[in-house]
Amino acid sequence: MRFTTLLVNALLAFACASPLAQAQWPAKPILIVIPFSAGGTLDAVTRLVGSKVSEGLGQPVVIENRTGAQGIIGFQSVAKAPPDGYTLVTVANSFAVNPAVRNDLPYDSVKDFAPLTSLGITPHILAVHPSVPANSVKELAALARQKPETLTYGTLGEGSYSHLVGKMFEKAAGGIKLVQVPFRGSAPSIVAVLGNQITMVFGNLPEIAPHMKAGKLKALAISATTRSPLVPDLPTMTEAGFPGFHSESWYGLVAPAGTPPEILSRLQREVARVLTLPDVKERLAAQSVSGGGETPEEFTASLKNLMVTYAAIAKETNIKASAN
Repeated sequence: MRFTTLLVNALLAFACASPLAQAQWPAKPILIVIPFSAGGTLDAVTRLVGSKVSEGLGQPVVIENRTGAQGIIGFQSVAKAPPDGYTLVTVANSFAVNPAVRNDLPYDSVKDFAPLTSLGITPHILAVHPSVPANSVKELAALARQKPETLTYGTLGEGSYSHLVGKMFEKAAGGIKLVQVPFRGSAPSIVAVLGNQITMVFGNLPEIAPHMKAGKLKALAISATTRSPLVPDLPTMTEAGFPGFHSESWYGLVAPAGTPPEILSRLQREVARVLTLPDVKERLAAQSVSGGGETPEEFTASLKNLMVTYAAIAKETNIKASAN
């Protein structure tokens, strides 16, 4: 009888442990892994939101950059983390592209993660080094036709989203041939075009605009449906003669699969609240970052749609990632 009583008490304690832990959450610092190098828009947005979430939850939010393999190293580390709400990872285009271009991922992009919320999007700018003899996208395409496989552009590696964008541009420009040069993050690729080590880059607006205004880069078009108030004189790709061409960077947060829905919901509400703060909205708008704050269910649906879209583009452009 005593053994039975002890067993029942143990089972009751186990059953109550998880809800109790959730009720006490967060009881320690939260780690957000950034799977790319510091200095880019994703890094800036994550750190801004993380600092405000820390204030709201009353616990430190630690940011750690774990770079490599188009984000795979960072994604894998979080896929294997305990699903307790204390480890998150920021995701961007590569998270949805990777399943479309490789079959050797050390995790399942759908089954091993719990989508949390979106953080926003920012449009791309097609920019070249000032020495490039092209003052429009059409002139750049013409130059590429004259000199096939000599113009270079920065990417995050073979099979990355930026590689897909380059292939999309090649097709939109009538089958030109460019050469992609891989980097470990967007910031290093912009440094390379500033140093005239590569010809061009499709870079995030907030990372390109300062160099554009300083005359260190020559911007040819913005890859968005409308012009940006930050660079109102810059035409869209459609206005530049390439209708339908569109690319942007998007950002979000995911947790390990199995993270309690109550914790995901609380985190999402906190992030959504942070994104409405006047100072946060002002700082994000200054970087042309907009949107964000989707519920876990909405963000899950968005990710699935993006995976389908990127899979179609990868198939059409015949892109596969090289082995690590």
